[in-house]
Amino acid sequence: LCGDASVSSSHIATALTCTHRFAARVSGETKMSGIASTPVTVGEVRMSGLDKTRQSVIHEELASARECRTLGALNDALERSVENLRSTGTFEGINILMDAGKRPQEVSLDVRVRERSRLGVSVGGYSSESDNFQLVMGGEVRNPFGFADFLKGTYNQSLKGNTAALTYTKPRIFGEPMRLDMHAREEVVDFEYVASHRQQVRGVGFAVSTHDGRHKVQYKFDLRDATPRDLPKEEDSPMAAASPTRNYEETISRELMRETERGASDKSSLAYTFVNDRRDSKVCPTNGTLFSATTELAGLTGDAKFVKGLVDMQYNTPIYPSPVQGAAPFALSIGTSLGVVRPFHNVRDLLGGSARLGDAANVSTLRIFDRLFLGGPANLRGFEVQGVGPRAQGGSRTGDSLGGDIVWRAMANLSGPVPIPRLAENGVRMKAFVNSGNLVTWNDLVRGSALDVMPLGRSARASAGVGTYLNLGNVARLEINYSWILRQEAQDVIRNFQIGLGVNI
Repeated sequence: LCGDASVSSSHIATALTCTHRFAARVSGETKMSGIASTPVTVGEVRMSGLDKTRQSVIHEELASARECRTLGALNDALERSVENLRSTGTFEGINILMDAGKRPQEVSLDVRVRERSRLGVSVGGYSSESDNFQLVMGGEVRNPFGFADFLKGTYNQSLKGNTAALTYTKPRIFGEPMRLDMHAREEVVDFEYVASHRQQVRGVGFAVSTHDGRHKVQYKFDLRDATPRDLPKEEDSPMAAASPTRNYEETISRELMRETERGASDKSSLAYTFVNDRRDSKVCPTNGTLFSATTELAGLTGDAKFVKGLVDMQYNTPIYPSPVQGAAPFALSIGTSLGVVRPFHNVRDLLGGSARLGDAANVSTLRIFDRLFLGGPANLRGFEVQGVGPRAQGGSRTGDSLGGDIVWRAMANLSGPVPIPRLAENGVRMKAFVNSGNLVTWNDLVRGSALDVMPLGRSARASAGVGTYLNLGNVARLEINYSWILRQEAQDVIRNFQIGLGVNI
């Protein structure tokens, strides 16, 4: 802004020329001196460059600016409007020009935008808690309905299965800093090597989240099905043709056989997630804290009825500067997580009625899709994926993993750059770690009508080890570890040397 404060139309025309851009914004401190308190009202709004975007999108973002009554407040409101429109990802550039309006003390706005291209293609990667790294291929249509929205189709492929999804996203809702996502998906995940079955999930849902990522409310309706592992056909295998065919019971445990015979399961659930992430990196943090909590209630409709809670906490602090310029410092990381799932039959049961937590009939209602698991290179190092906790005889080579109801994990590691400067400069780090955890069922903890939590500690597993890891573009972490097992149970599946992809410290 330039010129002197004045209520005359001619002076306002001089004083109210202002351009808001991504690269260079007007500073209220230096430019608004002396005229910030000039009384103004917003009159005409002109728009140009809107090819696919509806004018209502711009009007929603200018709503707060229309309420301003001084030039300084209007300048600040327009800067926020530019940032909000930019955050939608719809525009390549946005300029807002202010000029004198048709009446005294009136300001007209000239909004000029440049929209992004209509179509987009992406290829990337994603890593989940279950150490399942997926290659993601997708295409999107930008602004399909003119609301600064997106329609995206994705196909994810991994060694354990695949997912196809169609997602509709509106980055801002009614001009508020909230994001809407709606999806339809089909997912197939192969658990044959740990639990002798394959899961197929078809579902729809929606989520509303805040722009800072701290709050998220999500609804899902999923139709899930578990099918047993395929029997090898004699004609497909010369070895099979020369030997007796294996019994069905040998290829899948009785517990998993009963699970697959129960048929499809439908889940209707509502979940709330709170995240306070102050770390310097989501994948390889050296400083900052994380607190994340999720509560899910299933049973609005359908046969799946449970309450699930997950909490994750993390603390990272640098302890010594890196001797290699440009490399992250030596750091200490401490973390813990807790998960609990509680099945129920009805509201009275959920609120602590006559049914006990350990009742076999109560626990049996929890399907394998909804149970908790533990083990893996980015989960509990030194143990195989889903290698800790209840197992059945038969099925997979090490017995079928059945999952549990209560899981906890704690870890601490000391990390730093590798002593080879060229590698350290490119983000290769080394670490020494110790981790512990346990996975149990309610039947393990309930003694009559009392709850005994001591088994959570008495049967805890623990390991210590060393490793090296690399940040893969802040998407996942590739790590190589060797672990020494400190505590284990007879049914656990051990894997001392591990190569994995993950996001946990």
